[in-house]
Amino acid sequence: MNEFDIEYLESVCRCDNRYEEWLKRHQHESMGYDVPHPSIVWTEATMLIMVLRDVNFDKQYVFKTWNNGKSDVEAYFVKSTTMYLIMHGDNRILNISSRDKERFIRDINDYEFFDKLKRKRRSRINEENGKYLEIDDSKSMMMLAEPSVKCRDLTIPDKRMMRSTIGNLIRMCPKNDMKGITTSMSLVAYYNEVMQGGLREEVHQLRDMMNQCIDRSTSNESPLDLKCQFSDEQVRTSGISKEAKIVLAVIDYMINGDYRNNIAFDCDIHDFNVALYSAMKTLGYWERTREDFKRMMKRMFNISVKVGLMSRYFQRNSDNYRNWSNYSNSKLENRYKIAKDFEVCIERVKKYKSNNF
Repeated sequence: MNEFDIEYLESVCRCDNRYEEWLKRHQHESMGYDVPHPSIVWTEATMLIMVLRDVNFDKQYVFKTWNNGKSDVEAYFVKSTTMYLIMHGDNRILNISSRDKERFIRDINDYEFFDKLKRKRRSRINEENGKYLEIDDSKSMMMLAEPSVKCRDLTIPDKRMMRSTIGNLIRMCPKNDMKGITTSMSLVAYYNEVMQGGLREEVHQLRDMMNQCIDRSTSNESPLDLKCQFSDEQVRTSGISKEAKIVLAVIDYMINGDYRNNIAFDCDIHDFNVALYSAMKTLGYWERTREDFKRMMKRMFNISVKVGLMSRYFQRNSDNYRNWSNYSNSKLENRYKIAKDFEVCIERVKKYKSNNF
């Protein structure tokens, strides 16, 4: 998730008073460790809470194996946060036995006991004067799984504030981003449980978004047997370096066909021009100048390309779209998606035509 997504995710978490209290402890305890953003840790812990609620077999096994696919440090903080939630009201949701709580705490403490928690590497050289630094490598006191106070009752978040915040989260969530929808769905489903069904409408909205995303991924895939509408002479003089018929057919499909009509995010023709030029240049389909690209797009597709705006964008972000993958804003993200979809569509059409030659 990018910073924009995380900001909205955290706004939901901050509606819960427990998050603010936990955050102070977590930021101190996690200092020096490679840990995801606090709202991600919190959201992962709520996922674990919901799974523990639903399983009918050994809950200890579920808790212990939740580290699969994660670093030991991330698993430790997610499990510690889960235990914090259990001890601060969520036991009402789970009805965890005292024996299971003891086992959960033992599993958490084993991370430190077996020295699994490794700090991030730090330079021992002062970059300004080149002298060695004295670094204290002693371990700080880690977060205790069991709170120093007795188990508290759950404080229900303010319903109006929570619904307003989640409404913003749903509006922000990209309609074709399954990971974003799934993460949002998990967090909202958890707080719907905490608020005793107070967020049913929001859960249904996200469920509908998820179903629509699945439908789009299965029914709106790019067609494989694309036809090139241009004459052999037009293809020959297009200026495209290789596989010109396929490239022109894919561009036509993306600009004038179903791709642009069914796209699930906001973009304009300038976004397409920037993304397509970058993808064609990066993948070796275009070796001429940007002015030549402008003339080709006008001649073949009657599309006007603003070379000056495109060049300024490349100056800031690189003309290789693969360098945009760590996007910092929605426009960069959308242009990266268009360029990536162009690459994927080209490969799918080439594979289809090769298999059906």
